[in-house]
Amino acid sequence: MLLVVDAKGVSFGAVPRLTFDGREPTVAPGPFAQLPELERIPLPATFRPAIRPLPDVQRALAAARAAGAERFAFAATPGTPAHVLARVLRSAFAADLAPVGLLVADEDRTARLVPVDVVARPVSLAAGQTERALQVRVRLGGFTLRVGRRVREVPRVRSERGLRFDYDALVAASRNGQYRRTVVDYMTAAPSEVVLGALVHLAAPGRSVALLLP
Repeated sequence: MLLVVDAKGVSFGAVPRLTFDGREPTVAPGPFAQLPELERIPLPATFRPAIRPLPDVQRALAAARAAGAERFAFAATPGTPAHVLARVLRSAFAADLAPVGLLVADEDRTARLVPVDVVARPVSLAAGQTERALQVRVRLGGFTLRVGRRVREVPRVRSERGLRFDYDALVAASRNGQYRRTVVDYMTAAPSEVVLGALVHLAAPGRSVALLLP
């Protein structure tokens, strides 16, 4: 199942090009010209401060789970508030659905699936694993990288279009060490496209990437 979040609603449903054979999800080759018609749930006009599952979304996803859905890939359109993405993903967890990855489209609109774990509670690292885990926080002013007690800041940089998030510097900093796991968390005021962009850029062979929900 595919779950697409935007600022005003959630669209979800089966996508023929996205299949789950065994434990590995796959995306058929070729461009995604357009998605099939998906079921849609509008979001409430206002939200409570606490980041919790959305009842209407949870009920709809629970119905999909009862109909046989077990796993989902997710995506978010530009401009989606990060707190909305967190609420929707928490709703999917509450409906007993398991995330398998982030669906992204390249410039030619060819879809690919980026394996991402989604964690709904604080990550505890096993003893001896701290030095091999990279923690990245997405802030309004840039990225903060932490390994154990070591901290490095990757600030936004100025360009012709104004300040932008520096993915190249983020990737370069993330490669400065042998990390088996990368955990990304974020301020709820951060743009969701930057949060997801960090996941895409940090994904690498031999290193698991996780999104920690607020």
